[in-house]
Amino acid sequence: MQRPFLQRVSQSTASGSPYRAARLLAMWGAAMWSAVMLAGCSDGGLQGPHACVPVTGKVMYAAHPAAGAQVSLVPEVASPADWPLGYPRGTVADDGSLVISTFKPGDGAPIGAYKIAVYWPATPIAAQSDREEDLEPLDRLYGKFSTPATSPLRAVIEPSSTELSPIDLSLP
Repeated sequence: MQRPFLQRVSQSTASGSPYRAARLLAMWGAAMWSAVMLAGCSDGGLQGPHACVPVTGKVMYAAHPAAGAQVSLVPEVASPADWPLGYPRGTVADDGSLVISTFKPGDGAPIGAYKIAVYWPATPIAAQSDREEDLEPLDRLYGKFSTPATSPLRAVIEPSSTELSPIDLSLP
């Protein structure tokens, strides 16, 4: 049967092995320190320049909400290795509203300059249809905004809450 940790430490000290007791206390201290540090890094360990500010916006296509479109903010000066949890992103709601998340839902995005990539998947019903007239491309926007290289959309996230300029996907 395992004895509680502090009982083992007190018995080690009583049995004349102060080095073992010190080693056990050091291991316990290291474990507790690690747990505290991990709890403080719930944003994936990125802090300081990666602290997030709230980011919202509106995404439309021909004056209608682009519901279901997936929006990613790709930093202009960072590599994917700097973003182990992925870039800031969000999905357009039925009313066209957008809330960006990076580390947890709705936390926003870190301050900086971004290229905006948008992928708007075809509706599940149209994608499963056998009728040729119902078929839609996999991306309703034909890849026009799907990569940072092809997208003309840009955003700058400032230190205070940021409302992105309205995004109209029907513009050339």
